[in-house]
Parts: sequence; C-alpha cells; structure tokens
Amino acid sequence: MTETVTLYHQMDALTAEAEARARAMRAEIVGNAVRTAFAAIRGAVVTLYRRWRESVELRRSIAYLEGLDERLLADIGLSRTTLEETLLHSAETTSPVDAVIAETAPAKTAANQDHPAQRHAA
Repeated sequence: MTETVTLYHQMDALTAEAEARARAMRAEIVGNAVRTAFAAIRGAVVTLYRRWRESVELRRSIAYLEGLDERLLADIGLSRTTLEETLLHSAETTSPVDAVIAETAPAKTAANQDHPAQRHAA
C-alpha cells in the first residue's frame, strides 16, 4: 500500500511539474506573439506617419512653388503646367523637400565654399 501511495505522489509531482512547464511554455509563446504583434503595429504606425509627413511636405512644396511667378519657375526649370507632375514624380523617388532643394539649390563651387557666410554656416 505504501508503494502505491508513493507512486501516486510521484505521479502527482510529475503531473504538477509538467503542468508548470506547460504554463511557462504557454506564457512564453503568448509573450512572443504579443511582442510580434506590437512590433507589427508599431511598424504600420511608423509607415503611416512617414507617408502622412511626406504628403504634408509635398503639399507645402506645391503651395510654395505655386506662389512663385513664371520667371522664377522658369529659372529653376519648371513651368506652371508641369509643376505638380514634376513634384509628384520626384516624390515617388525621393522626399519632396529633398527634390525641391536639389532642383533649386545652386551647385556648390569652389568660390561658394570659400565664401565667409559658408564658413560660418558649417
């Protein structure tokens, strides 16, 4: 009879240990799933925010350039009819602000780099 009781106690101990391990494994799996879900949600939010910021920058760029007169637009190689199309095309390849800066900024030459204002800005 004592051997039977001892076997039952051993079985109970093994069962309790197996249940504890199963709970720990379940908690780890659920924790990993929650972390993965939060990472995916965070990635989606970051992507949506970045796209929203790019659209805001694009609208600001278009509004700024639409405020320029024909002569200034011609100086930077744009016309009123191609303005929005050019910005939309450059938005697909780069940031709208970077595209406008690249198109409107004067090329740096040795003379520009030696200018005192350039030295102070650096």
